[in-house]
Amino acid sequence: MIVIRDVGGDPPVSPTVAVEAVRLARQLVEPLGRRWSHVQAVAARAGELSSTVDPDERDVLVASAWLHDIGYSPEIGHTRFHPLDGARYLSASGWPPLVVNLVAHHSGARFEAKERGLSADLSAFPLPGEPMLDALALADLTTGPAGERLTYDDRIAEILRRYPEGDPVHQAWLTAAPVLRESVQRAQARLAAGSA
Repeated sequence: MIVIRDVGGDPPVSPTVAVEAVRLARQLVEPLGRRWSHVQAVAARAGELSSTVDPDERDVLVASAWLHDIGYSPEIGHTRFHPLDGARYLSASGWPPLVVNLVAHHSGARFEAKERGLSADLSAFPLPGEPMLDALALADLTTGPAGERLTYDDRIAEILRRYPEGDPVHQAWLTAAPVLRESVQRAQARLAAGSA
C-alpha cells in the first residue's frame, strides 16, 4: 500500500492522491457490488463540480468522492458508521487531513453521529470548509445507490424508504434533510457562477 503523508504542515496535495484514491476505493468498495457503482458515479460528479472549489483542492475533492464510502467495507467497518470508520482508516494510513476530514463529515455525517452516540468520536476530525463539503454533498446526494442521477428530493426520499423509521440513518435524515438541501443549493449556485 502506498502511504500518502503530509510532512511539516499541509502542502498542496499531489494529483496522485486521486489516483491512489481510485486504487483504494476499488480494493475496498468494488467487492460491495452496487455501492461501487454509486462511488464511481459520485467521483465522476465530483469531477464535474471541481470548478466550485479552489484549484489547489480539486484533486482532494475527487479523491474524497472516491473514498467517501470505504467505511462500508467489512475490512475496516468497525463501528458500523461508515464516515467514522473510513476517516479513521485513512488517518491511520497517512492520508492528507483534508481528505480524511471530508470523508468523516461527508453528507451530514454529524447528524447520524448524533443518532448513534458517536458525536465525540466524529469531533476528532475537524469540519472542512463549506465549498468542499457542499460539492461533495451535491455529488453524493444527487447520485442514487446504483449510480443513477437523482434530484436531491428523490435521493432523500430513497434514503428514507431504504432505512426503516427506527434506524439511526432514517432518524438522522429527518433532521439533516433541510440543512443538506442548503448545502446542495450553495454548491449548485457556485457551479452556476463557475467558481469557488
